Amino acid sequence: MRRKLQALPLWVTALLAWPFVTVCVLAASLLVNPFIGVQKSFADLAIDAAIRGLSIGPVTVIILARYHRRAREVTGIEDRDELRVVQRATQKGPVPSDPRLRAAARNLALDLREKQLMLRPFAVCFEILLGLAFTAAVVWSFWFAVVATLFFLIAALTWTAPRRIERRIELLSDAENTSADTKGAR
Repeated sequence: MRRKLQALPLWVTALLAWPFVTVCVLAASLLVNPFIGVQKSFADLAIDAAIRGLSIGPVTVIILARYHRRAREVTGIEDRDELRVVQRATQKGPVPSDPRLRAAARNLALDLREKQLMLRPFAVCFEILLGLAFTAAVVWSFWFAVVATLFFLIAALTWTAPRRIERRIELLSDAENTSADTKGAR
């Protein structure tokens, strides 16, 4: 099923994402609203969810498509299975034994590190928002602590991701050098 969805044109995938995200947002609204004291009818919640789903679903699909297109450009790999192996090796998992895939994973990791370093200034924005949300949680309502937690996680990921990718680049480079040494010893 996943392969069939991946083979669909981008506009079809974006349209399919809309109802999925709408249902998820509607379910979250139905679960959370009674706890925070929001009294809305089911129709109002459904309309809100449809609008949010229309904005979030297709945008997410387009962003993911751009990410995969960029990965294909950086690695030079067109095969989906090989690209999946390379993307997994970039983040975690086993280092590919094929030198071509290993080099592609290293190139993709270098590109990803560059992108992560460009996002660092946004981490400062999330730290400022974290302070504001924490203050609002203390002064007004504890529900702002949920927002503060979200901002904390985003800021932490933005600061730690480049170091994690650096370690992965070293691992991929060491494996590349080890395989080159093994070939030279033969």
